[in-house]
Amino acid sequence: MDWYYSDGQKQQGPISETEFNALVDAGLIQPSTMVWHQGLGDWQTHGSLTGVSEPAKVPSLSESISVTRTQDIRREGSVLVMAKGAQLPHRCVKCNKPAEGEPWTKKLSYNHPAIYLLLLINILVLLVVAALTSKKATVDVPVCEFHRAKVKGAIKLSWALCLSAIVLIVCAIGMESGGLGLFGFVTLLVGIFVGIGRGRLVYASKIDQDHLWMKGVCPEYLDELSR
Repeated sequence: MDWYYSDGQKQQGPISETEFNALVDAGLIQPSTMVWHQGLGDWQTHGSLTGVSEPAKVPSLSESISVTRTQDIRREGSVLVMAKGAQLPHRCVKCNKPAEGEPWTKKLSYNHPAIYLLLLINILVLLVVAALTSKKATVDVPVCEFHRAKVKGAIKLSWALCLSAIVLIVCAIGMESGGLGLFGFVTLLVGIFVGIGRGRLVYASKIDQDHLWMKGVCPEYLDELSR
């Protein structure tokens, strides 16, 4: 049986059924292509003869992920709640100005506050249980260069103070100097507080299987998120 078909501009054929099937397999004849062979009253779409409809357009995976990621971020008071893997709007989380460069990838962790009651038993027990039960999340945090440098500077200062404190304490033990030891201990506390207060870009107030509750985000940034 000979076939005829339209390529959108002019009639093609006759071609054999084998040639016709080869064109179908190659995608050159679509369900919407007009075809005819002897026995048909008029030209018809190939899909109407085979029962095959025009294939549906496959949605863009990247667009779908982008929409989902953007929509799965919300504000709860002073806390930013986001799905794990969600992409934050590209503004600095500390000042809401346009972020510069690549986001800062932060690995956040969270332990339930009740775990610190283990301090009453033993600090080593606390550390072991905290390591085993800690919940973690990785988030790409957009930040401007000013706040990136500010946080990095605080981290360096914190480490310098803590290392200096350790040297002072060791020297105090060797010299049997209570005053020097006290000064080293105070320096250590200052270094820890600088690291916690100034060296954290953001921190987790809660993490579950699917979501992250994040603090440290400025009010202006939160204002632009859905409540």
